[in-house]
Amino acid sequence: MENKMSYERFTSQVRNLESEDDRCVAVEREVAQSMGIVRAGYLASEKACRRMRTALLKIILADTISDNIDGCLINKPSRIQEVIPMAASLLARPCIQDKVVGILALDYAEPSVAIWEHFLLNSICRELGASGSNDGARIMLEYLTRSMPRTEPLVEAVVPEVLSLLKKGGPQTIVPCYAFLGSLADYESQFLKASFTKAMNIIEGDMDLIESSSLSWKLIHGSVSFATRLLSTEYYSQLVTNTYLIKLLNVWDNITGGCWPRSFDFYHGVLNPFLQLAVIKLLGSQISNLSSEAISTFQRILWRYLRAPRMHVTEGPDDSLDEHYSNIRAGMLIECSMTVILNRCLHTPELLQDVFPRIFHLVASPGGKRSIMIGFNRLADILRISPDLSVHLPKLRSTVTPLISTLSNGNDCTVALAGCRLAMAMMEANMLNPQVAVLAITQCIDMFSFEYETKTEFLTKVIDFLRNQLASNPETTTMMIFFVVNKMGFLSLGWMKDTANTCYKEYGCDSAKVSNILALFGRALHQYRSYNVLMLILLVISEMLHSSLDIFLTSTAAYISLDNLRGTFQQIAITYTDTHTGRQAIVRDGYATLCLVIFALNSASIEPIENLAQSLGLHTSSAQQTVLKKLITESRTAEDVLSALRSDALLSVDKVFTLEPNGWSIN
Repeated sequence: MENKMSYERFTSQVRNLESEDDRCVAVEREVAQSMGIVRAGYLASEKACRRMRTALLKIILADTISDNIDGCLINKPSRIQEVIPMAASLLARPCIQDKVVGILALDYAEPSVAIWEHFLLNSICRELGASGSNDGARIMLEYLTRSMPRTEPLVEAVVPEVLSLLKKGGPQTIVPCYAFLGSLADYESQFLKASFTKAMNIIEGDMDLIESSSLSWKLIHGSVSFATRLLSTEYYSQLVTNTYLIKLLNVWDNITGGCWPRSFDFYHGVLNPFLQLAVIKLLGSQISNLSSEAISTFQRILWRYLRAPRMHVTEGPDDSLDEHYSNIRAGMLIECSMTVILNRCLHTPELLQDVFPRIFHLVASPGGKRSIMIGFNRLADILRISPDLSVHLPKLRSTVTPLISTLSNGNDCTVALAGCRLAMAMMEANMLNPQVAVLAITQCIDMFSFEYETKTEFLTKVIDFLRNQLASNPETTTMMIFFVVNKMGFLSLGWMKDTANTCYKEYGCDSAKVSNILALFGRALHQYRSYNVLMLILLVISEMLHSSLDIFLTSTAAYISLDNLRGTFQQIAITYTDTHTGRQAIVRDGYATLCLVIFALNSASIEPIENLAQSLGLHTSSAQQTVLKKLITESRTAEDVLSALRSDALLSVDKVFTLEPNGWSIN
């Protein structure tokens, strides 16, 4: 209390000073006095310890005073060297207040690895070895978990002390011990693997004491967090044994069956929900590796959760229903439902019939944003991971489609993001019209501030899906591809070529489809003028003229459709502008070449072609102008022009670009 009052007087007096200079002088004066106490190093009495605690707090917390131009005063090297020894001395004192301030000082001083290994290590090991089950060990373990450098000498010295504390410690140290060990899981070593194996053996022995020990909940909590952490790594995941998992499963079976250990922890009328969720997630992630008997036990546990009646939990003077309890219960039911759905070994007709309505209820009933978001995400998970289970969602399409269609009308980004995930999953499962899904996703991308990577991932997945749908409905699907590509940023040349090749293979070499597709290209060119769309059309038509030229020589309808685009192509070749000069040259040169090919296909004389080449040459790149001059000089007939363009200027999609030192250019 005295420390707190002294600090409050210190901070309030300084903050009340109006002048910045006065504040700095006051802070420095207080710190200077405190450093005198620290240098004296007197801890022989309780009063001296209180003075030392106050002095350290003033030094540590001086940097919290606003407008302190010196910044973090404790970060001066000379002060750090003097603070650390006194912090370690306080740490060795039996009084818990001394230990708290000592650790706080070490936290702020941020000792170097050398100080840890040569000065603090012995104090830490002595503290862990002597503290038994008191709060001092708990505080020390929490500090080690967040601050101890993961060096080999420190790890190999501290871990044995922690394992020893696990065997003899009490309720205060069980969870911190496992939390500290779990924090080391990113550090791979044979020593830690052997130590973690010992820890798991201790856990397996302790699990037999759950029914009668007052440490029950601490043991469950600590072991579950430690096992979950090990399973999250590849190096240590095999250390979590089936023996432990089966013991945990049996313990939880007893607990959910009503055999509660002593000292259970209730939170808003529910046994610690975070612990319950952790247990269900851990068992759910490993249940497929366990015996059929264990699977039956887990099914029984989940069934109890799903069929447990709603409790009447109230809060406040008016005994209103506790909203926290409602949220906790909903979260538990959803977690149990998804555990069933995502583990085929748990599938039974009874469980599946029970869990799907719970998931569906989240989006089918007017609920909060969080409920809708969770429902969207869970339904998307179901459709992606177990698409065959969609037969259990007969009402999904009719109910969710209106929600998907109006996603952009909302004002919550997380709900929109979850809705887009569900729209993608439903579209891929053939449960949602692609046009509805694509429109909803692109509208949300326009309306909400999704991260760039998220937007790109959505749009790329949409294009990949549409590319696979080209065969069934080429015209509509192609327009949808243009619609999406128009909204995308930079697209790699390889991706553009792959997409163009896919389009060409589906309809570019089919005389029955070419006329309609070319008419569609014309509409797209008037509707979209983005580089992506222009490039995609250029690549597809280039491949048509390179690989399927006979279609335009033998089919009047195909040639007329292509010739109708010549005016648009010529306008693009003359007027297209881009902030990137290289991209502008690619588009102008490419469409200029297309114009000349179309003209040469049905021209009886070379003069009109020469005039067009001279006209286009004024607007194209210097490289293209050279090509056009050579073309005019060396060609005697329209056939010569066509042959030259096909062999030199207009190549297939795979060869249409050359990478030069200054960027991409069209051949």
